[in-house]
Amino acid sequence: VRGVREDGYYLAESERELGALSLSVPVYDADKELVGAINLVTTTDVTSAEKLLTWLPELSRGAGAIGARV
Repeated sequence: VRGVREDGYYLAESERELGALSLSVPVYDADKELVGAINLVTTTDVTSAEKLLTWLPELSRGAGAIGARV
């Protein structure tokens, strides 16, 4: 959890299943309280961890937009 707070995201690669990739970002409300998370999930057959990380700006913007509405 500390790494997510510091980095603003979490990248899981083959953590629970071989070949699975997941990029997650936290969703905070206006009071900076954690209210959820959003993520993208794929496999190493489709893309690499490096390419998945290129989606981080869009995923972060989406999390901000959701947080602004809760």
